Amino acid sequence: MKFLYNEWNKQDTRILVAIGLVFIAVTSIVAISITLSYVYELPLDRGMSLLWEQSTIWHGSLFFPIVVSLFVAQSLTSEDERKGWQFMKANNMCVGQTLLAKLLSIFIVIAALQVVVCMVFVGAVLMIDGLSFAHISLLTFIHWFALGTVGTVGLIGVQSYIYIRFRSLATAVGIATAGSFSGFALFFVGNLGEVIRLIYPYTQMTVGFRTRELTPMTPTELLVFMTANIIWFSLGVRLSIQRIKKEAI
Repeated sequence: MKFLYNEWNKQDTRILVAIGLVFIAVTSIVAISITLSYVYELPLDRGMSLLWEQSTIWHGSLFFPIVVSLFVAQSLTSEDERKGWQFMKANNMCVGQTLLAKLLSIFIVIAALQVVVCMVFVGAVLMIDGLSFAHISLLTFIHWFALGTVGTVGLIGVQSYIYIRFRSLATAVGIATAGSFSGFALFFVGNLGEVIRLIYPYTQMTVGFRTRELTPMTPTELLVFMTANIIWFSLGVRLSIQRIKKEAI
């Protein structure tokens, strides 16, 4: 907890929150606008599905992976600028605990932003005529929001290694952008795309959101989802630590 407290205080969370809110505003406006264009021509249950699909595709598939890459790069840049990794290596301090604390603090900010997204979605449902939680309960959507948040864990690990490997914000964001759009393309590839989407780090948010399925996860799907995120996070953190120690010699 001490490492987490120290890293939380070192980060300028206001910048992270501001970046996140801008992206949330853009994706929410797009999703609500598209829904308003078609909702009155659709049955009630389909209108809710449309709003959910648009909200989670724009937010979870196209834009938020880019936000995660910005968060990770901004957090890790501070240690590069201060030569913090070299200092820790020279003084036999635990690089792994520091890195984990940084990534956990990023996840906390992401979770808070997901609450905002959830509130925007609920507000849209209440304000748009003809939409309600009659067919799918509010608790179900909240559960999917929670799973979508968990789906950022693997991505955080992957992006930490990408930034540490290249030490470039532009490269990290570029790779995240390519990952986001390739993940979006998997929606249109058919059965093979659906299989890849279940384990691809840049689509784990939409898997958790149940964007395509709009049904609860089966035990098998939940196991695959959790395993994929644990593996991607663990792999990313391990490779990141190895890279930091190697470069800090």
